[in-house]
Amino acid sequence: MCSFEKNVSRMLLLVFCAVVVLVVLSPYGAAQAPAPAGAKPPIRGGPTVLSDGQVKFVLNAPQATQVMLNLQDEVGPSPAAKPVQMTKDDTGVWSVTIGPLKPNFYGYGFLVDGAAFPDPANRNIWNQTNSAWSSVFVPGTEADYMADTSVPHGYVATVRYFSKLTKSERQMTVYTPPGYGQSKEAYPVLYLSHGGGGNDTDWIVCMRANYIMDNLIAQGKAKPMIIVMPDGNVNVPGQSTSITQNVYPEELLNNVVPAAEQNFRIAPG
Repeated sequence: MCSFEKNVSRMLLLVFCAVVVLVVLSPYGAAQAPAPAGAKPPIRGGPTVLSDGQVKFVLNAPQATQVMLNLQDEVGPSPAAKPVQMTKDDTGVWSVTIGPLKPNFYGYGFLVDGAAFPDPANRNIWNQTNSAWSSVFVPGTEADYMADTSVPHGYVATVRYFSKLTKSERQMTVYTPPGYGQSKEAYPVLYLSHGGGGNDTDWIVCMRANYIMDNLIAQGKAKPMIIVMPDGNVNVPGQSTSITQNVYPEELLNNVVPAAEQNFRIAPG
């Protein structure tokens, strides 16, 4: 072996040894020290749906003096609901168990010393114009149509586009059916608008439209289609945002539809 090859071999050996030392000394390679005696277990956040349909809600707020659960119900004005008092334990964790609830998709939040918050331990958050809510799904036969079942799933995308009306970048949410990425065919399209106070994410985050469509398509009850969900909050510079000056139809026809047709295989007609 020539001197050059010997030097290369030595260098590779040194690099290998250095990597081994770094791995052993790193937090990932070193053995984790046992928790000290009397240490509190980590707090598990987010709602827990029990087998009987009851739901347990928890919030870690040791400095709060009052925490209430604000759960959307099926009879009260949405998204308002009667607040339910929560109980604080000696670790500063507030909790309450309610129900059993009917199988459905529920919005909820917390009132912490009078201030409204979504659940910080729940990734499922629905943002409205003036508020934010977390959500929890209670499974059961009545809610199977919107359940996340083991069927082929479509894709949900956030699509940015430039609006000539507002002279700004805007966004829409688009659902494409299972198999869209593997095919070259064009699909029918449904333009689906949200309600007052909402935005383009409502039908996915709050109504689970993607799961509903996945299930209907898998059952042969719906034809695979593209669903375009625009943001109906259209603010034109220099114009009043009064409802009497509704410019949403113009935004839909002149900006949303062309952007959707440019980015997705939408069947003509």
